[in-house]
Amino acid sequence: MSSPVTNNNQIQNTGRSADADLIYQQYLSYYNDINNKINAINQLPTSQLSQTARTQDISQLVSLQQQLYPLYQSQYTNSTATLATFKSACATIENQATQIYNTATNTQTTSSGSSSPINVYTGGVSSSSGSTSSTGSTSTSSTSSTTSTTKSSGRSPDASAIYSQYLTYYNDINTKINAINQLPYTQVNQTNVVTAKQQLVALQQQLYPLYTSQYNDSTKTLATFQAACAAIEAQVTQTYNNAMGISSGTSGTSTTGTTGSTGTTTGTTTGTTGSTGSTGTTGTTGTTGSTGTTGVTPVTQGSSAAGTIENGTWYVDWTSWNTPVPQGVNAVNIFVGNMSLDANGKPTIGGFGTMSQNQAQMDAFIQNCHAQGISVKISLGGSGGAYDNTWDVLTNSNVQGFAQALASYCKAHGLDGVDFDCEEFTSAQNNPSQQALVGTLIKDFKTINPNFITSLDTNAGFGPNFPWQGVVQNIMNAALYTNPTTGKTASGVDRVNIMAYFNSQSDEQGWITGWANWLKTTYNFSPSQITVGLDPASGAYDANAFAAWAAQQGYSTSYWDYDPNNPTQSNQIATGILNAYNGAKKAA
Repeated sequence: MSSPVTNNNQIQNTGRSADADLIYQQYLSYYNDINNKINAINQLPTSQLSQTARTQDISQLVSLQQQLYPLYQSQYTNSTATLATFKSACATIENQATQIYNTATNTQTTSSGSSSPINVYTGGVSSSSGSTSSTGSTSTSSTSSTTSTTKSSGRSPDASAIYSQYLTYYNDINTKINAINQLPYTQVNQTNVVTAKQQLVALQQQLYPLYTSQYNDSTKTLATFQAACAAIEAQVTQTYNNAMGISSGTSGTSTTGTTGSTGTTTGTTTGTTGSTGSTGTTGTTGTTGSTGTTGVTPVTQGSSAAGTIENGTWYVDWTSWNTPVPQGVNAVNIFVGNMSLDANGKPTIGGFGTMSQNQAQMDAFIQNCHAQGISVKISLGGSGGAYDNTWDVLTNSNVQGFAQALASYCKAHGLDGVDFDCEEFTSAQNNPSQQALVGTLIKDFKTINPNFITSLDTNAGFGPNFPWQGVVQNIMNAALYTNPTTGKTASGVDRVNIMAYFNSQSDEQGWITGWANWLKTTYNFSPSQITVGLDPASGAYDANAFAAWAAQQGYSTSYWDYDPNNPTQSNQIATGILNAYNGAKKAA
């Protein structure tokens, strides 16, 4: 994949800063912080801020925003520059932006004088979504807005989606510029490449007036904004492909959808895991090659089941001795199991509540599912307690043993694979070596038998205000393996289950689109490998409407949770989701 170079020797030899990747991430953080301030000011009622003052404040913020890029570019390519010197160079801009915003919103200036992205559209996010502040910034108070505010102010009814799409387009160009910057030093200074970068910046600047005009027009929609930007996006892709020497048929744009409230596709907030890469290029080891070029081996499908639509459910087995087979679905994840070492230090697989206490009953359940065309995986981990921390047992010396134990368990019970519900880690920097061991476990498991089906679960929040992308990237990079049958580099993770449980449908859909674009670009995922995890019980959205949207995008679905104590109700919910999904597929 194409990501900011992390090999310090290489950076210094090419004349770039040793902190080039951190400078890049900090630049995105600063830019999006000002974007969020602009959007928050746009949400203020005229009773608080006159239209004249609003226009003046926004104009000043845009001017400050435009001053960031030349600072970023000059320091990124300066071998003596550091993250600290870049922050220092931007301090005046950030202070002025904070002062303008605080004056407009009547916000008290904090002693730090710095700021962080404002979660305009993520007010009320569940604690499990884990919103975090951006790199090198001190959090300010969150400013939330509602759909009714947007609709009553003469703005587009899709204002929030248009804003997110604008950020997606903008950051896609940033990612492309950064990928070009990773080219060998002699190549990056060629006339055609320098011209291409200038063209990308010019195209990037054309986005803002389109965004503001459609955002503030009650007749405009997300579709009209996407149509208005289509020509720009086409030029961006062509310009980028020309600079990188990529055939127009081998690269696509990663900006087909929105990415939620903060709308970025460029890695974690701290910058240590790098950007999400450029269009259509992937790496064999999850990091940039030694030359920083795009001549790398594409990631292939891990198993034949990876490209199929999966409409499944998590089966919460600990609640009952009953084992009714869910109706209609084609996949079941038996929740929840763990890993441990027995008294002799031997890796063992356990858990799964009442079901695994009667192995014959468990085997019968799996066989009955197979008889109805339903694949069955065991789900390890979860959120909370010993299950959540099951990953702590992994070490470099025992991880292969646990992979073999998983393979043996699956073979003994006729299981199709394993769902890795890894929710223990709170950021990419939270014990990254242990995160890598989870990926190694998946890699070793798939190496034993590539036909085993695997999935990895993540919280939905995507972008710089959320830590989950960095965790997933750490795991998936370590899970890349050489398929013994094809000899090609493959993703050990066949699908990613996105637990879209707690927020509004528009927010969740935006985040899912961000995940899908990134997984497609970085790991060659197809839409069917993206599973939308639905929780009707949360009451955050209409699960059937959400399922219909997932069908329109070509995604899969999984319903949380199928309760064997209440099979009639669970089957009714699953049927509603499936009917909505299939109905939308037929109508498409």
